[in-house]
Amino acid sequence: MMSQGATSGDMDLATRGIRVMAGIVDFIIGVAVIVVASIIGITIGGEDSSLSNTLATIFWIVYMVGVWFMVATSGQSPGKRLLGIKIVKLSDGNVPGWGTTLLRELLGKIVSWLVLMLGFIWILFDEKNQGWHDKIASTVVVRAG
Repeated sequence: MMSQGATSGDMDLATRGIRVMAGIVDFIIGVAVIVVASIIGITIGGEDSSLSNTLATIFWIVYMVGVWFMVATSGQSPGKRLLGIKIVKLSDGNVPGWGTTLLRELLGKIVSWLVLMLGFIWILFDEKNQGWHDKIASTVVVRAG
């Protein structure tokens, strides 16, 4: 944890590569959740694709709420946990909490996706390895530990 008044220079920022890998892991898990839900829906509903679509949507929403809970309470998504990094507030180095998490994960990531994913690509050029969603929520990703 970072002490009051410390700067991001005092934090052990996660590398761009580790952030990308964690994002890929989270994406793969999200896709797997949707695929499993779709298979269950097809198995139960037969040719009625509406059940498959409904289950996929419900499973994805449950997964996302679970991820948001993990980020709000520990600063880590499944991918970040696996790769040993976490999200912290730039101001004090603490885990994000609910308000910051919703700002970062919902509004911030929508904005980061909107313009050809430039908000995520921004991580590659930013001195603190921040994407637009990090800047919007005043967070950074650091090595956990």
